[in-house]
Parts: sequence; structure tokens; C-alpha cells
Amino acid sequence: MTESDRVASSSGSALALRPFPFHGDGVTAIVTTRHGGVSTGVYASLNLGDHVGDAPEAVRENRRRLAVALGVDRLTVTDLPWVALATIVADCAPVVLFDPARRVAGVAHCGRQGAVLGVLPRTVETMCGRFGCRAEDLFVGIGPAIGADSYEIGDAEAARVAAVFGAVGAPGLLRPTRPGHATFDLVAALRVQLRDAGIEDRNVHAMGVDTRASTEDFFSDRAARPCGRFMAVTVLTR
Repeated sequence: MTESDRVASSSGSALALRPFPFHGDGVTAIVTTRHGGVSTGVYASLNLGDHVGDAPEAVRENRRRLAVALGVDRLTVTDLPWVALATIVADCAPVVLFDPARRVAGVAHCGRQGAVLGVLPRTVETMCGRFGCRAEDLFVGIGPAIGADSYEIGDAEAARVAAVFGAVGAPGLLRPTRPGHATFDLVAALRVQLRDAGIEDRNVHAMGVDTRASTEDFFSDRAARPCGRFMAVTVLTR
């Protein structure tokens, strides 16, 4: 039995959920796959996005199944125990943050634009400023996201990335490909920002799944349009 199967079985659900290493210690910290829902066609089967053209009743049933699997009433955004924090993606990096010392959890949606705007370090700042967390106590999980070899961007986008990350000494984030284009290592960029925010490398756990190359298990907007969406979810369980 895989780790994914263990998470699903413990909740009594048929959903295949991928756990982060810190899942289970008073916190649920998982990523959904595209398996176990009722959506059909390009949205098959566990599409959780209600804005991508799927049948609304199918999305509602998929979300209901996930809520049941996690033991929560519904999926929302809050800092209270037994309420699910969720972010919905299909190539952008879903990030889960957990402070076991102060029992605080957070999630962040981090695509290229989010990385340029500093969404992840601002999430860390909010957790520290509002809840008294310390960066060195945080565990961070980076879920499936578009991989460096799969993510080609244009010169204008690359220039904005370089303007932000060049100053913090992050070589290798951009790799020239054809004229006017380069690939961007989104997950590596997020690791740089977390390190800059004071989070230890050993506390950062990336699943290492390239969504564009793994469409049998995850939705990828770059691989197919339209497509569904998957979620990273965390729930404080005590």
C-alpha cells in the first residue's frame, strides 16, 4: 500500500491523496490527484475547479467527497482547527505551511507571477506577524507544479524574474532555450524565497512532480486547455 493509499484509507474514502512528510502530526497536509471524482471528459475525474467549464453539480460532488475524506464540513480559508485551508491549481505551485509549535497552518498559491510578487514570503511574514510563528519552526510542503524543463517563458517574463531573483543570487533559475525564450525553475525560485525568509532547507519538502509531464495524475493547464484543477489542503486536527 502506498502513502497515497494510506491517507485515503484512513479517511474511509476512495480518493487518492498525496501526503507531505509532516502530514499526521496533528495536521492534515495533502495534495489531491485527479482520481476519485465524478467529472468526465477533460475534467475526469476529481476536478475541484468551479471556474473552468465543468458541470457545477460534478464539482460540488467532488468537493463534497474531498470534505468527507478530510473529515471537515466544507473547504474554505481560515486558521481554525478542523476547517480546511485549500488552494486550487493546475501548474502553479500549491504550498502548505505548518508551525507545529504554535499550531498554525497556511497555504499559498505560487505561480510565476506570485513568485515575482513575493506571495510566499509574505505568507510567512503574515504567519509570524499575526500568529507569533518563527520561520525556523515552519515546515513547508511544495506540491506538484510545472517543472523547469516544461516551463518556457518569453523574454519579458524572464526579465521580470531576473529583476527579482538576480538580487538574491539565484543562478540557474532561468535557462535560455530558443531565441527570445527561457525556461524558469519555479520550485527552485520558491526554495530561494523560503531560505531568504529564514526557513531551513531541511524543513522544505517538494513533491518533485512536474504537472505537465504527469497528466495521468494531475491537471496541467499548459498540457491541455480546458482542464480541471487539483488542490493542496491542510487542516489542523488538534
